[in-house]
Amino acid sequence: MGITHATILLNDIMKTQGKDPVCWKTVHNFVKKSDVLKSSRRETKKSGSTNPDTIWARARLAISKQFLAQIELGKKRDIDKNHQVEPGAPGPIYLDGIAWWDENHKKVILGHTSKTEYQVCRDSEGRIASEDNGGTFTPKMPRTAVKFPGEARCCLGCAVIKKPDDTYEGVKAEPFCYTGRKVSNRIVHLHSI
Repeated sequence: MGITHATILLNDIMKTQGKDPVCWKTVHNFVKKSDVLKSSRRETKKSGSTNPDTIWARARLAISKQFLAQIELGKKRDIDKNHQVEPGAPGPIYLDGIAWWDENHKKVILGHTSKTEYQVCRDSEGRIASEDNGGTFTPKMPRTAVKFPGEARCCLGCAVIKKPDDTYEGVKAEPFCYTGRKVSNRIVHLHSI
């Protein structure tokens, strides 16, 4: 439970014992100074099983091991151009021959994106001044809350390329927006990060 709920429960107990209630700040300060309590941001975890023995987990482990072996083959082929792969075995993977893409969805916010708003007190000349010295605070700028906000959807990609001098360079794909579209394979232009 949060500090507010804990304060309410604590004050209920204090009341039954005939003691004065405490404020939220008192409980907050106790939590900060206590060596028996720890406060941290609540983490999230993905839904689904964490059981390593599921079919999906075993398959993912197998393909990961295969990818690592194929990357090692690619490294050997880079060192020894005559290195042969056993017939029927998976071929080498070259890191400079792979690109990765991921989706990024952001909820549409109507107005400013920051959760905190800071107003500045200024005088008629635009200089910072207190209200006692003729300053006025800039007006509040609330954001509009909608029941069903839209989403901006984007696909972002990156890769490693091998340059003519045999050095590697990270590159990123030109981002593309697929809001209201269906994602399919397409050729993208890579440019230096």
